[in-house]
Amino acid sequence: MKDMINKYSALLLVFLTLMACQEDEPTLSALVVPTNLSISTVVDSDQSGNVTLTATADNALNIHVIFKQNAEPVVVSPGEPASFRYTQSGQYSQLITVVAYGAGGTATSKNIDVDLDVQLLIDPEILQKIAGDGTKSWVWNREVGGHWGAGSAYDASGIKLNADFNIDPNALNPCAYDDVLTFSYEGINYGYQLDTGVDNLTLVGWADEQYFFPNASPQQFVDVCRDISSPNATNVNKIDTNTSFLIFTEGELDNDNNPVYYLQIENSTLSFWNGSKTYRILILTEDLLRVRAEFQPILESDLVAYFHEFIPIE
Repeated sequence: MKDMINKYSALLLVFLTLMACQEDEPTLSALVVPTNLSISTVVDSDQSGNVTLTATADNALNIHVIFKQNAEPVVVSPGEPASFRYTQSGQYSQLITVVAYGAGGTATSKNIDVDLDVQLLIDPEILQKIAGDGTKSWVWNREVGGHWGAGSAYDASGIKLNADFNIDPNALNPCAYDDVLTFSYEGINYGYQLDTGVDNLTLVGWADEQYFFPNASPQQFVDVCRDISSPNATNVNKIDTNTSFLIFTEGELDNDNNPVYYLQIENSTLSFWNGSKTYRILILTEDLLRVRAEFQPILESDLVAYFHEFIPIE
């Protein structure tokens, strides 16, 4: 009898233990597609090309605004304004795509057209330096150390204007050195062209390769040569090799009380793709162009500053 009681007690203990360890069945929430996508736009009336778009949608977690075909989306929360500046002068209609994403990747989208009247002017002296009398081409200043550099974007005193790491002369991957950057203008229309050479390859930072090729397996600190100007089976984004540019100042002064100028390129890159479309001009003379850009790569946790230096083709 005692043995039976012991066996029963043991079985009961096992049963109670199993019941205690059993977890509740996970309950999946219903995936709700965002609805009632509403979009409002404001086009600045000063012909600056600035557009602000605000979108809301029921059950949306975030909003992706694609201001120009193939351009990287501007990601905002519902009701948060998204801004963009068009650098192509003229009167034209521009297609904008807005996608509202909900839980589990559900989405709804709309296309809208905005009418633009853009008249952008670049200071004639600045324009002459970068684009000559109508067209001027630049290549990497490869014979000089530091023609490419990178490092932390900020230090304790503010923005960093020098790289933490500077490349040695001729030390970039050779696919970068056959790239030619051409700036041109006709009236108030400012054009930019990136010629990536006969191999159609340009240099992409290792931490951002997956932006174009999601299935890639980047090797840390090893930048790669890629054709990022046209889509293929694995890439989801691309750059424009023929686009427009703008040089502008926002009233900021450097340490010598000179205006700080910025170079903006629509959906393209200055040979090395680093994700930035706006570059701070550090030096611009008839014979030298040095710029700084900042961006947070996909596989980096901090903002990175990139430094590029170019010389004109003789």
